[in-house]
Amino acid sequence: TFVVPYLLRRPTLVAFAPWQVGFKSRVPLAARATAILNGGTEGRRLAKSLGVGYVVANPSCTPDLPKRLGGSVVVETSNVVIVDLT
Repeated sequence: TFVVPYLLRRPTLVAFAPWQVGFKSRVPLAARATAILNGGTEGRRLAKSLGVGYVVANPSCTPDLPKRLGGSVVVETSNVVIVDLT
């Protein structure tokens, strides 16, 4: 997860459960990322308002992600799924 911002060279929100976030100040950002990964109307609205163009995730942690997000799959392997939300 931490290599993603480096590889993408883009601002990146990382979704974790609150107990996994190392700093309290990052909990709201993690909650936003989680809401986007949850998909649905609210997730799509939030992604659009934040200018999120792509979601990069581990498919074993986020099953059915492309279906939930409603975007188009760019890459899908056993290790990574990238969904274009634009």
